[in-house]
Amino acid sequence: TTTTTTTTTTTRPAKPPKPPTPERAKVLTLAGHVEGLYPGARQTLVIDVHNPNEFAVKIASLAVAVGATGSACPADSIVVDPAPTGTVIPAKGAASVPVGIGLRLNAPDACHGVTFPLRYSATATRAKP
Repeated sequence: TTTTTTTTTTTRPAKPPKPPTPERAKVLTLAGHVEGLYPGARQTLVIDVHNPNEFAVKIASLAVAVGATGSACPADSIVVDPAPTGTVIPAKGAASVPVGIGLRLNAPDACHGVTFPLRYSATATRAKP
């Protein structure tokens, strides 16, 4: 008896490895609160920025929008200074960003005791190590 064994090997060219998928950044969380405003008064609004990412980020822009109060006190009665940029928020960490805020001297009497809704937005880039 004769036994014949045939082995066939097929080779394919190696596929180049896929480039790593860029890590999708998670959304920063911003929160702040200020009290003690009265006509002509200025305070510091401290905005706490929380970074849930595995890498540090650098604030490129930060904005504060004053919302309507539903009363006779217009939102433009509040003056918000430009927010500083460049603050580095560590990976999985937080930092505070101070922003000047005030109530105009000529704000109407209807502004007394009014709570203004503040909305925060920011953009950031990956911080260089």
